[in-house]
Amino acid sequence: MADPWDVAKHVLLFKTLPSGCDRAGDDHVIPLLARLADALRAGESAEIERLSRRALRDSADPFVPTAFLVTRLLTDANRAAEAEALIADCGTQEHPERRALATAFLASASAQQVRPAASVRYAAESVAALQDVDDDVFTGFVEGRLAEAATWRGDLASTLELAESSVRRFERHGADTLAAASLTMQFLPRFEAGDIDALRELLAKGEAYAKRGGSPALLRTYANFRVVVAAMTGDEASLEGSSGPIAARSAHDSFVAHLYAAMPHAWNGRWHDYLAMVRSAEPVTSAHRAMLDATLAIGAAATRDDAEARTRWRRAVHRLATGATWNLADTRIRRFARALACVAGVAVGDVARANRAALPLRGTRQYAVFTGEPEPMCAGYQRIVAAMREARLRTQPAVILTPSQTAILKTLATDASITEIARNDPERRSVATIRSHVQRVYDVLGVHSRTGAVLKAKDLLLI
Repeated sequence: MADPWDVAKHVLLFKTLPSGCDRAGDDHVIPLLARLADALRAGESAEIERLSRRALRDSADPFVPTAFLVTRLLTDANRAAEAEALIADCGTQEHPERRALATAFLASASAQQVRPAASVRYAAESVAALQDVDDDVFTGFVEGRLAEAATWRGDLASTLELAESSVRRFERHGADTLAAASLTMQFLPRFEAGDIDALRELLAKGEAYAKRGGSPALLRTYANFRVVVAAMTGDEASLEGSSGPIAARSAHDSFVAHLYAAMPHAWNGRWHDYLAMVRSAEPVTSAHRAMLDATLAIGAAATRDDAEARTRWRRAVHRLATGATWNLADTRIRRFARALACVAGVAVGDVARANRAALPLRGTRQYAVFTGEPEPMCAGYQRIVAAMREARLRTQPAVILTPSQTAILKTLATDASITEIARNDPERRSVATIRSHVQRVYDVLGVHSRTGAVLKAKDLLLI
């Protein structure tokens, strides 16, 4: 008779019963696992949950159905606490493989509930248990779960290390579908590193594994990744040549799909189409809402609807200052929202508060959308910003400064105080005179501060 745990492992890994295993075996666990394998291949999440819960009610070994149910629950951060409770009900697992998997589940559940210290502790326990595991493919599977937990913690280095180790194990055993799935874990860390060539190489490798493994779901995932890369790098030709918009599998996917699909409209100045598509996006997290408000502020600024732009900008700044960050994806969205909020702040005349409210954000890399520095990985958003500025310039009332006012404006762009400007003035004007000239510059530009004058002058290409 086949060991139920060995059969369960095989189903978890390959979504099929081991060869030679009788689907209608004497042990009632084997028929259950056969039905779970069918549901996994078909992607029937509700059926997986139904079968697992039913088995939990009368199973002498609750860990097997719990493993399948928890795998399902951990795809939804709102159900992480339930997943954690189910694992705890199974008690401490003495078998090394079970202990490694259980603690990996706990590491992910803790990370999703924003308990990074507990997640790190459970991950260490899982890695220790793996030292006594001889099954290389199963070890790779557990490392993939630990990579997911590291992603939720925002730990880039651990995510990459675990995902790369997992892929190597699967490659050694020709487990193409599993290798393709583990490669998806490297997408966000590679994205954060900003290495486009490495990211495209990863996508090509993952697609090749998914094709060999015959996994339509993973092929759709990699097609989604290509759409994301094309949108972010501003590659309009690749975006138009893609098979279509992101195939949304979740509310998060649906939200970002609307944003990425809207980007070409902004690049080409079709602002009303852009705004209509962005408004149809339904945010899920606080980071999503900040991103939505920031992108709407950009669109409103481009169409000279400054009242709407200011309202949306204020909302974005508030959300960035108060919202919690969940995982690496949320952190990335918040940083983009911050960059766009800063740009919108320039348009409405108050960028300083946007900068203050949005900091600090987790992570070392800050996207250079606002500063205008070249950022190939964010070229798509930089194209939106450039199009917004161009649209405002075309409708901006002419501002004419005298040569003296232009000279004063250039000195304001330095760090020199009014006293220092007067001291170095070639015409030897007094501090009071310089201050009077500065006020006239403010009046002409329609601003009320030195920062506002410099930002508006740059926006109008006066300096």
